[in-house]
Amino acid sequence: MRCTTQNVGRSGLQVSALGLGTMTFGHSQWGLGGVDQPSNDRMVAMAMDYGVNFFDTANVYAMSESEEILGRALGRRRHDVVVATKARSRMGSLAALQAQYPGSMIKIQSSGD
Repeated sequence: MRCTTQNVGRSGLQVSALGLGTMTFGHSQWGLGGVDQPSNDRMVAMAMDYGVNFFDTANVYAMSESEEILGRALGRRRHDVVVATKARSRMGSLAALQAQYPGSMIKIQSSGD
């Protein structure tokens, strides 16, 4: 059984009805996490085998280690998926958050498209 997909508005972009959140990727934070790279690789591969193409991360998850781990787990398949990343103000001012965007794209191994 494969996960169904849905259109994102009129963009033509299709995302899976289920997504994989990566808050547990990286060192333990907020009582969560501590999952190693090989385990994360398996989770991402299993999700993709099921048809999941939507992944959620944030620069505050394990102080952006989650973005790096997700980028490594996706590897060459990065352009087969949609990655949503977000930021929280405690990572800095609006200007600081805007400055962090390119870094997040590098960690996720994306060009930002």
